[in-house]
Amino acid sequence: MVNKRTKIVFAITSLLVITAALVIVTFFMNQNSNQELESGYWILNISTTPPGAGTVTPNGTIYVPLNQLGINVTAAPKGGNGFHFWILDGEELADRSSTIFVPKQALNSTHTLQANFILGHQIAPSFPSSSISH
Repeated sequence: MVNKRTKIVFAITSLLVITAALVIVTFFMNQNSNQELESGYWILNISTTPPGAGTVTPNGTIYVPLNQLGINVTAAPKGGNGFHFWILDGEELADRSSTIFVPKQALNSTHTLQANFILGHQIAPSFPSSSISH
């Protein structure tokens, strides 16, 4: 027959083994989730210039999953200002649309996208065409 002291030692030993196993499993789960975060996303830092001339959606630092084809970004001018152009990683983009699609194949780590606005007083006025004939 097993005495009371042996049962207590067995119970404590079992708890220690289970606790150690949980610590090991938790450690490896955290390691895998960190690797997924690092390898499962590309980062796009989105900003505007000049400050306050407009907004971008989304804005700030964006973590885009690699299984996503890319990301749409929209610029919206404020208070009579106009959208002018985009700069991706220091290169002016040919696309002058206020909404652009940034594909994932153009990105492989951390990148910057800047929406450039033109202030209202710098926008050239447009005049209606004249239909006066001579």
